[in-house]
Amino acid sequence: MAFPGTDSTYHGGFLTLNKRLSGGWGVNVHYAFSKTLDLPTGYTFRDVFEDPLHIRRDWGVSNQHVGHRFIATFIGEGPTRWGLTRGFTLSLITTVESGRFATLFAGFDVNGDLEFGTDRVGLIGRNTYQGDRFMQVDLRLARKIPLGERIRIEPLLEFFNLFNRANVTQVDTVYGCLLYTSPSP
Repeated sequence: MAFPGTDSTYHGGFLTLNKRLSGGWGVNVHYAFSKTLDLPTGYTFRDVFEDPLHIRRDWGVSNQHVGHRFIATFIGEGPTRWGLTRGFTLSLITTVESGRFATLFAGFDVNGDLEFGTDRVGLIGRNTYQGDRFMQVDLRLARKIPLGERIRIEPLLEFFNLFNRANVTQVDTVYGCLLYTSPSP
C-alpha cells in the first residue's frame, strides 16, 4: 500500500565557534544535534508499513536522522617572507557523527500477508538498529612557491581519512533466517 504523504517532525540546534583567519591561523568548530521522526513513505520495500491498518505504530526515527554531528576545521599559514615555514599552509578537517538508523528485516514474508517486500524481525520497530558512528580526519599541506612576480606554483599533499578508519555507512539489515523469525507452533 503506497501512502500519498507522510508526517514528520524535526527538532534540533547547533553551536558554532569561529576564529577567523588572522595572525596566521583560524579555526571553526561546529556541533549540531537533532531528532528527526517520521512515518514511512511506503514507496520502497524499506519504507513500507508493517500493518497498513495501524500506520501510527510505525512512527519512529527517520532514515535521515543523524543525532549528533561535530565538525572542526583548522588552517594555519606560515609567514610569507622569512623562516622555515615560509609559504606553507596546513589545513585539517575533522568530522564525527553518530550512527545512522536502519530497520531489521526477516528476509521473507513472515506474516503471510503477501505484501511486497520483507517483514521485520519479530516485533522490532522501524529504524531501531543503530550503526557505527562516522569519524574522519582530512589533512592538507601546501606550499606557495613564487616563480617570479606574477607566477606561483602550489604543490600540495592531501590525506583523506588520515587514520584509515573503516567507516561503514550502510549495512545489510536482512537476516533471512527462517528459524529465527518463524512464529512458534
